[in-house]
Amino acid sequence: MFSGTTYAELAGDKNVQSITLTAQWAAAWYPEGEIKIEGEDTVWNGFESDYSARFYNTEQTVTISAPKSGGKPVEIGYLITDEDLTKARCTKRNFTPYTEPLKLNTDGQHIVYAKLTNAEGNVTYLRTTGRIVIDTTAPQINGIEDGKTYYVIDGETVTAYPISDVTAIDMNLDSFSVNGNPISISGADKTKSVSFSAPYEESAHIRSSRPTRPET
Repeated sequence: MFSGTTYAELAGDKNVQSITLTAQWAAAWYPEGEIKIEGEDTVWNGFESDYSARFYNTEQTVTISAPKSGGKPVEIGYLITDEDLTKARCTKRNFTPYTEPLKLNTDGQHIVYAKLTNAEGNVTYLRTTGRIVIDTTAPQINGIEDGKTYYVIDGETVTAYPISDVTAIDMNLDSFSVNGNPISISGADKTKSVSFSAPYEESAHIRSSRPTRPET
């Protein structure tokens, strides 16, 4: 039997008693796989990039998986960085062997990359499309103290002490409200200064870009 031999030629050859056919799967040439945040439906199985971000205020678990390629296991490596890498730049980076789910528990922006290598030595690179932002730190409020009273009641008279230059500072600040009243936030530096008087017991309530983020 030679390359290019047809089934008709084999069927007409009385010396051929049996034929074993072996399928050549396309996946044997380029391995496939996916990156996933545990507990979520989103799956990344390509190398697309954009400016999106996902915000979390707790540790997140990331899994990488790859089915067999050509019937053989696929070697998986990973890289976590805040850099937006191209495939060409990935080839110059060192990837750590993936042996267990990854824990993202450091505040900051993270992009997860995966390197899949099959038995033939062919490589596929994967990445999370946008950034995974871990932010476990509550917004910082200056100019007002938690639990402090800013008014005095003398009989039927209520005297309010002015509260001014209250500043909220947080890189991922999304909303600022005083007793439920929203106050606009500067989009430039995510820092906003506000002034208000407190005739009654006031509180500054700040929330960042996702409802799962810490609040002050």
